[in-house]
Amino acid sequence: MKFGKGILKEILQSNPEWAPFWLNYKNLKKRIKAVAKVGHHAGTHRDISESELEVAFFRDLQKELKKISFFYSSEEKRCQFRFHQLRAVLKDLKRQQQIDAFEAQRLMFALVHFYRECIRLENFAVMNYQGFSKILKKHDKMTGYNTRTKYMRRKVNLSTFSNYPLLLQILESTEEMFHDVERDVRMAGAVSNIKLDLTQAPTMNPFGTVETPTHLHHHQLPSPSLTPPNTSAPAPRFPASVLWSTNEPDQLQAFLDVGGSPPS
Repeated sequence: MKFGKGILKEILQSNPEWAPFWLNYKNLKKRIKAVAKVGHHAGTHRDISESELEVAFFRDLQKELKKISFFYSSEEKRCQFRFHQLRAVLKDLKRQQQIDAFEAQRLMFALVHFYRECIRLENFAVMNYQGFSKILKKHDKMTGYNTRTKYMRRKVNLSTFSNYPLLLQILESTEEMFHDVERDVRMAGAVSNIKLDLTQAPTMNPFGTVETPTHLHHHQLPSPSLTPPNTSAPAPRFPASVLWSTNEPDQLQAFLDVGGSPPS
């Protein structure tokens, strides 16, 4: 599948409220075609680089970069706020002399839902990073100009969504919290009340590929020479069938209110 269709599919499957904040790959492709068309009549690469259409392309590219960076930072802060809420709920639960199975169940579902949203934010970051790399590669191929490596290193790799250690730490800590409360519930002998689907049937992850339930793997960023540092992390340990099952209990919405809601 071509990247343009791939990113469109991701946008359609993502949170509808996020749609305006994805990279406008289609519009940038149109800009490139216009630049290339003019380039056929230009005498040198300098004529292309100084043309109004070329300037407009990079102006739009910069606007997209700022838009995506700002949105990612905002969503990451929301994730951080929600993470602290859930951690506080876990601490309160552990202070009890006897684990409340129902409250533990609410917290487990809330953690699964939260983890899923964090994975979607990571996917947003990775797909948009790939988008910049792909669109610049297409630009250079159609214009004969060499801009991709320099722009990625000087601009994109310095953006908030290209390097996200905080989000990776939140993901890892959320896994630990989930297994912590799961362990306490099992020790309390209330595991039969926790209705999570832990079957071994293959499921679909949010990236459109089949996963076994044992692990969900984070995306790997493309092109090692253009990849920013510190974006790798251990594979998540949530069973995929828990994360992406569509057969959640009817009372799930009540579970998601654990700890309150982050500010809008």
